[in-house]
Amino acid sequence: MKVPMKQRQSTIALFEGGRRRHDSRVTSRMAQSDDAVLLLRGSIVRSATPSVRTLLGWEPELCLDRSLTELFGTETYELLDELQTAAEQAGGHFATLHALPMENVDGERIWIDATIGDLRHDPEVGATVFTLHDVTDRVKLEHSIGLHDHHDPLTATPNQRMFELLLTQSIQSNEPVGVIIANVTHPDEISTDEAIVRMARRLEESLRAGDHVGRLNDGSFGLVIHRLDLENPDADMAEVALRITVSLHSIRSFVEIGSSHSCDRKVTAAQLMVEARNQATEA
Repeated sequence: MKVPMKQRQSTIALFEGGRRRHDSRVTSRMAQSDDAVLLLRGSIVRSATPSVRTLLGWEPELCLDRSLTELFGTETYELLDELQTAAEQAGGHFATLHALPMENVDGERIWIDATIGDLRHDPEVGATVFTLHDVTDRVKLEHSIGLHDHHDPLTATPNQRMFELLLTQSIQSNEPVGVIIANVTHPDEISTDEAIVRMARRLEESLRAGDHVGRLNDGSFGLVIHRLDLENPDADMAEVALRITVSLHSIRSFVEIGSSHSCDRKVTAAQLMVEARNQATEA
């Protein structure tokens, strides 16, 4: 199956931290994950989860012993090869290609966040882990409501209205979702616009596949965190908050963070945001 690649607008983002807990859960969560997961030796698929069938329409067993070039086509493979190199250079961390356009077996256009982690030296995995997270609904939502009217003109991240829509959509999923509100300040000698754009880029680089960052009406940043650990969501949220803090401190910015999370589909986006904002104010 060939995958059309008409644009190369996806960005490679590295994120660090929390690798050990993620690594130890890979094998146990692969089979039950909604994401399609491939285990690779080099560029050859040695294992595929059942979700490959749901996402792409492929039978998992037919993916085995095939190369990424065969499965995705040359142009997409070149991007994935760059992604794999980035993960290897990051010393076992993960690299993500956001909103990669593809076609499933029926020729329908879909968008995915593609994440590659170099876990060849992990005794529990011993392979490169390639995860495909479906973000088609998010991309279609963004297009349907208009990017210009729903994105912050300075940072090009979702504005508050778009952020709340994305959060509401995430709440309706079957997985716990978290919200982080980050109140950020910066040295006076850095121009305000320059600092805000740099902050937005650092926050985007800190995201995991499928997460979102937006600039809210009061100038703070909001982050939607997906797929929290069902057994210990607080630890997941703490890891993300620490990663954000370290990333922003590296550009001499100071941050106050508040967070909240829920797996209750009845909770509203406004409720989660108020709880997180109150924590940020008290920090």
